[in-house]
Amino acid sequence: GFQHPIRVSPDGKIVILGSGVVHDATTLARLPGGLANAVADVAWMQGAVYTIRNISGYSQFQQWTGSTFAPGAVFQVLGTPVGLCTVDCT
Repeated sequence: GFQHPIRVSPDGKIVILGSGVVHDATTLARLPGGLANAVADVAWMQGAVYTIRNISGYSQFQQWTGSTFAPGAVFQVLGTPVGLCTVDCT
């Protein structure tokens, strides 16, 4: 369902919810697929979706690629996630 955070993609086409569910940003129709798990925050960078979630006191960072949100890189660090934001270093 509608679980925070609620994030709109930079192009304004989709909305990703904290539950991992993806919706069309115009019609709010639920789209097939989505993220495989709930997340604490979502950010976009260079065409990929990045998320962070809490797993027993660790912050797990995840990369999701393509329109099907295929899992990409994953890593964990000690600590509770607060938020996720992108920085363009180009």
